Amino acid sequence: MDYGGENFTEGALMPQKRRGAEVAMSILVNLLLVILAGLIVMYFLLSPIPVSGTSMLNTIESGENVLVLKSFYSVERGDIVIVDLEKADRRSDDGVDLIIKRAVALEGDRFAFIYRPEPQSAKLDLWLKRAGETEFQKPDEPYTLDADMLYSSRIFVAFQVLPPGTTPDDQNSTLVGAGQLLALGDNRNISLDSRFHGLFDLKDLHGKFLMILDDNAFLNAFFNFMYTIKPQGGA
Repeated sequence: MDYGGENFTEGALMPQKRRGAEVAMSILVNLLLVILAGLIVMYFLLSPIPVSGTSMLNTIESGENVLVLKSFYSVERGDIVIVDLEKADRRSDDGVDLIIKRAVALEGDRFAFIYRPEPQSAKLDLWLKRAGETEFQKPDEPYTLDADMLYSSRIFVAFQVLPPGTTPDDQNSTLVGAGQLLALGDNRNISLDSRFHGLFDLKDLHGKFLMILDDNAFLNAFFNFMYTIKPQGGA
């Protein structure tokens, strides 16, 4: 049919329709691949965890989301880790299975909690002898919320606190066994950690803290989207 001197046929429009459909299908396939790759990464390697509670103040605040490396990591003193209480066969008072704490002592280390030599004081110090060293020292912990650690019978369940004036040694201290760690919260005066649960096994870790997701808008948005597909527990 002649329209103003130009010829249009239905057949001439078909390649354009096919190209449009192919582009739409390509976008859809790529989107599905991105989602699939994200799910695989989250399942095997990375995991976003929402933090509920103040036991890691001022390092991590309640309500923040953290990114956790679940595989191919090692733990050093000072690293922040996520412990799976269910795997560790430990009870949780608030029903949360994942708790986030800091690795303070590792295999071969010795530690002791000792009251300070102050009259009627509930203040105490952590003394640590690292594996291979000969002297106990009070570790430098600039990340703790309070300079003073206070005794609480609710928290100190797993380990005794030694009397004031006690000199820590290999007899009155606790040895961190093979594949274990002492994990404490940065907010020592409210944290239910190894002082309550005892030493944790490395095999019972859910993963190692990488970053606070809220500090990165793109990653936070991406993992929040993936999180709606594959939810995780709180810490």
